[in-house]
Amino acid sequence: MFVIIVVFLVTQTPAYVNQVLYYFLAETRYQCGDSYFYYYHLSNLVVSSNSAFNFVVYCACRRNFRRRLAALCRSDGADVAPDCSHCQIVPCTPRFL
Repeated sequence: MFVIIVVFLVTQTPAYVNQVLYYFLAETRYQCGDSYFYYYHLSNLVVSSNSAFNFVVYCACRRNFRRRLAALCRSDGADVAPDCSHCQIVPCTPRFL
């Protein structure tokens, strides 16, 4: 769990810094060739990569996640469906696309 928090902080911090910089520099320094121009786009790329990093971290660190993902990939997903025995009105029917 610690790794997930570190990845989140590393990938999200540039976006917060970018918000502050945008407030002060956006109109004057957002031109191709200026360092802020490149930082702006790089920080957006790092934030977007957070989702991919999360998938890799979960696959590497969570045995239950790997087991369920493997079961989902090799079958129709029935063995990874949520347990709905507690539903009182109508049991839920898991649907996988």
